[in-house]
Amino acid sequence: MCIESLKQSVTDFEYEIVAVDNNSTDESVEYLEQEGESATIKFIKSPENLGYGRGHNLAAENSIGEYVLIMNVDITVEKDTLQRLMDYMTKHKEIGILGPKLIYHNRDVQASCRRDMGFTDLAIKRSPLRHIPPFKNRCERYLMKDFDHKKTQEVDLLVGAFFLMKKDVFDEVGGFDPRYF
Repeated sequence: MCIESLKQSVTDFEYEIVAVDNNSTDESVEYLEQEGESATIKFIKSPENLGYGRGHNLAAENSIGEYVLIMNVDITVEKDTLQRLMDYMTKHKEIGILGPKLIYHNRDVQASCRRDMGFTDLAIKRSPLRHIPPFKNRCERYLMKDFDHKKTQEVDLLVGAFFLMKKDVFDEVGGFDPRYF
């Protein structure tokens, strides 16, 4: 479970885990209830499925840290990942959000960032034109198929699966759009 991998990834900084149950019906609720409230885990049980955006907003509202780590439940964190993210954010104060390279279980790199898309690109992406060159190339540009995941680089957009963000920046932008389920 992602909480166990998170705990194992922390080395020399204080942290809290705020877990929101979006009215799930699987064994995750039992796990969180057994784990219980502790110094590091705060469990919020929602009577309804709030969706992705509202669920993460609720967690962030109930957090007290300087940073917010947004993480999908299917993410497994390698041992030093959180420490490396924290060290990088501490060293580069101008950065508001940081996303690591995401790797599938088969070790393939997951596309974890995107270029900003204008209206024309969005229209192409949502139409059959996306399969026809050169329109296909425009869609691939958005998906950043050419991105070198070995380098640290500034990007337009990060996917929401896993990223670290300064809490004041999260609050300043208003968190996630609650209309995004």
